[in-house]
Amino acid sequence: MSKKITTYEQAWKVKPDGRTQNQIFEDLVQDVKKDHPNISDTDARQAARNLITYVKEIMKIAQDM
Repeated sequence: MSKKITTYEQAWKVKPDGRTQNQIFEDLVQDVKKDHPNISDTDARQAARNLITYVKEIMKIAQDM
């Protein structure tokens, strides 16, 4: 039986740069704003949350395979 690792552990393995979850979120918000210059701060934050939720679901599905 394989040991399942948490989303945080997976994220740490992918990008072990020492950023906090809040820093990663804020960087993602800035990336959204860079790609969509006319987006509001509120909408950029919501888009970042939606993307994180989507990726978490994909990772759950991958773990169950």
